[in-house]
Amino acid sequence: MNFIIVEDNPIFNKEVQAIIDRYMFKNTYTYHIYSFLDYNEECIKLIKDETIKNKIYILDIKCPSNNGFKIISYLREFDIKSFVILISAFKDDYIEEISNKPLQFLCFISKNKCFEEKLVNALHYGVTNIGFTNIIQVKKDGILYTIYTEDIETIYIENEIVYIATKNVTIDVNKTLKELFSTLNSNFVYCHRSRIVNIYKIDRIDVQKRKLYLRNGEHATISKRKLKTLLDKYKEIIPS
Repeated sequence: MNFIIVEDNPIFNKEVQAIIDRYMFKNTYTYHIYSFLDYNEECIKLIKDETIKNKIYILDIKCPSNNGFKIISYLREFDIKSFVILISAFKDDYIEEISNKPLQFLCFISKNKCFEEKLVNALHYGVTNIGFTNIIQVKKDGILYTIYTEDIETIYIENEIVYIATKNVTIDVNKTLKELFSTLNSNFVYCHRSRIVNIYKIDRIDVQKRKLYLRNGEHATISKRKLKTLLDKYKEIIPS
């Protein structure tokens, strides 16, 4: 496991390192911490180094030579699997960018509120999932987005456009349902020919009405042809 920290405040940089050490001390993973005070040449070289696997980035949004959003866009051109955690003491200054780019990073953490607790939670997610995460890559308006399949709630067609919906965002993609379905794991199933659902996001199924209800409050019709397959998969993954 490799942690890359970019934080221009030396004291806070050391604190982030200490939090990682305290968390990793409780685990059996071997790890290495790379720490930088800016997005300098050495840092960029490390980002591009494909021989270093299982990277988790903790990036300050604003540093002297660059900002975290630009660095994420850069690293996603050749690294779609690493987790990125953004940190800043000035969330309000970046709220629009944070809201508009939720697919490019794991989470944003404010330095001013419950920082260690939130960072530990993010580290835990990253450490336990980085080697097993399935990913869909979407390029839109020149930006490469990374969508983690476990976050997908549903994929559907509306007005001949295919959309991928997660808890935080819905994005249109230039792919067919069939193409997307071929990249997904067995947790996904068609409920009818124009919608795919994540079994883990289903709250309940009304067999009589042939409807499923997602945990986000949305609902969808189940076709007669897909009902048995969907029910069998639901019972297999989520036993009653």
